[in-house]
Parts: sequence; C-alpha cells; structure tokens
Amino acid sequence: MRASASICTTVLLVTLVSVLGAEPVPRLVIAISSYREDLGYPRVYFYRHDGVGAGVPAGNIEPGTTRSDHRPALTMGGRLCASTQEVVGKLSQIALWDVESKKALPLPKLGGEVADLGPSLSADGAWLVFSTWRRQGPAGWNVALYNRSAEKLEELPGLNSDADDRMPSMSADGRCIAFASSRPGGAGLSDLYLYDRQAAALVPLPGLNGPTSEVEPTISGDGRLIAFAAVRPEGAGQLDIYLYDRTNGRLVPLPGLNSLAPEQAPAITADGRYLAFVSERLEGAGHRDVYLYDRQAGKLLPTPKLNSERDDVDPAVILTD
Repeated sequence: MRASASICTTVLLVTLVSVLGAEPVPRLVIAISSYREDLGYPRVYFYRHDGVGAGVPAGNIEPGTTRSDHRPALTMGGRLCASTQEVVGKLSQIALWDVESKKALPLPKLGGEVADLGPSLSADGAWLVFSTWRRQGPAGWNVALYNRSAEKLEELPGLNSDADDRMPSMSADGRCIAFASSRPGGAGLSDLYLYDRQAAALVPLPGLNGPTSEVEPTISGDGRLIAFAAVRPEGAGQLDIYLYDRTNGRLVPLPGLNSLAPEQAPAITADGRYLAFVSERLEGAGHRDVYLYDRQAGKLLPTPKLNSERDDVDPAVILTD
C-alpha cells in the first residue's frame, strides 16, 4: 500500500499450471465454512483448485462437539488458517490451525472476556488483524492487530473511532488494512476505509463509497484492489460484489459475476485474478453456495465437489504458487 498515494511494494508472481486427466495441481486453496455435516455447528473445510475447472476436497479443521467454526483466513500457500470459533455459552475467539500438521497453534494473550472475530492474516502469518468488542480504545467494535512473534497486540493510531470499525482485511505484507466503519462523515450507513500502518493514517479512497452501505472488504496482496459487497441502484440484484482499483479510483467491471440473487462475502487472491464469493442464486447446490470467478477469463469457473446441499459460506482463497 502507500504512505500517501503509493501502492505497497509487495510483488507476487503467478504461474498457471494444470494437469489434464490427473488430480488437479493445487494452484488455489479455498477455505469455507459449511453446515454440510452439522446443521447446528458449521465447520471449516479446505478445497484445492487448479485455477481452470478442476478441484478436490482437501480436509477440514478438526471439529468441536458444540463449537461453530467460521470466517476462515489463509496465509500464502495455505499453510496456516485462522478462523472464528464460537463455543456454546462462550464468547467468540480467534483460533489458528496448521493445515499441514493438522493441529491447533497457540495465540498467547488473545481471548479472555471480550469477543474477537473475523481474522485476516499477512502472507507469512506474522500479523493477524481482526474485529474485537471493547478492547482498549473507543467503544463498540474495534480493529485489533496481533503480532505473533512478539505475542502482543500492536497499536493502530488513528484507525478506530467511537463508531463500529470492523471486517478488516490485510495486504500481503501486513502494511495496509481495509475495513468497514459506521463513523460519522461517511458517504453512507457503512463505508470502507484504508489504513496505512507505515504512515499511521487513513488513505483516501475517492469514488469508492456510495450513499447506501459498503461492507466486507477484501484487499489484494499489493493493496491495489479492494473487493466488497454493496447494495446499489445500478446493481444486478439485492446485494452485489464490486471491485475498486486504487490506481485510478474507479470500479473494475466484473462481467458475469453478479446475478439477481444476493452476492456477498468476497475473497480475492493476492494477485487480484480470482474472486471467491457467496451467492444465493437458484441454480446452486444449496441455499447459499461458494463460487469462483476468474477475472482474466471473465467468467465463473467450475468447482466440482466444493458445495453441498446445505449452506456453504465465508470463503477465503489464496494462491499456492
């Protein structure tokens, strides 16, 4: 991202690889929350996709008996997965899962007598940003930043307000944080903001926010692109996915992505090419399903065995190469 108007310098190289007639090369990893095995308690599942049209299920986080797992986030390559965990009768907490070794990892000094949810990770997993209820700072929902190596929360001067600040998404290098806020002075009921940790200041986003509500931001690895959900008069349906390019302050067309049904919960790959999102369109496997959109091809991609007859939500998507 940038201190004033420059973009974060993270560079991510992309190589398209697929194997015809064999198990797909795992170019993408998608994590979702799904009710497929338990109507009361969703679990986090992993899925590998070749970036073209083939994919296979790839395991899940070990479930709890009375625990809901949702809103997963992944590091680059898919080694670590952070998620929100809610045990019946307790406040929601952030959990970290090592996908390769299939075990939970500690997050010292997090948790306690406050609710934490909606994590986002830097590419290397060193930084973890999330929404928290009434930690030190203004009242309501705040954005909090956890330093895993130092095992402590870091200050975010100038980010939080006395309104609700939530739904953070972090750039690959951990410098930039996009988030939603209901603070006074915005264009609508909920607006999107961008915080530059190096400058310790908000970065202008001209032309992004409208008079209704913008929510659920997801930021590309270099901080250039921000995808989000919004209700707008010019939209295709009740709730649509939009993509904003910071370099020119304009929305990027997404032909074939939105439908007459609600679309929400976008997740963008670090290179900005792929978007995973949730839709309630009628042709899906269940009431809510996860879809994968390729901006380069300008179309939705097949995702065999990704969705179930029950709700599949909260996608996260990353590149493995």
